[in-house]
Amino acid sequence: MRRMEEDKANEPRGVKPHRGGVILTMGILTLVFAFCCPFLCWMIGGIGENMAGKDLRLMSRGEMDGAGLGQTRTGKTLMDVGLVLSILLWIGLTILRYTAFRRH
Repeated sequence: MRRMEEDKANEPRGVKPHRGGVILTMGILTLVFAFCCPFLCWMIGGIGENMAGKDLRLMSRGEMDGAGLGQTRTGKTLMDVGLVLSILLWIGLTILRYTAFRRH
């Protein structure tokens, strides 16, 4: 409890705390769900992309703690990869289903 109070005392006034850990976790989940549940991947990825974009803008203006910049960028990159991968897998599976259905 004392550690949290010390951390809050060291934060500059008027600067929001970063959400780098949350965004990084969402990026990892987006990448994992790209293979098994594209709809969930798109939901988490969309929300995470919005959060990451907003946080990066706030960090560049100095309105948010810049300590989470690396985590935020990494999470955003993972979300980008997960979303593109899920779309490509979805298209590929749709083509495979269509061609398999036409053969019978």
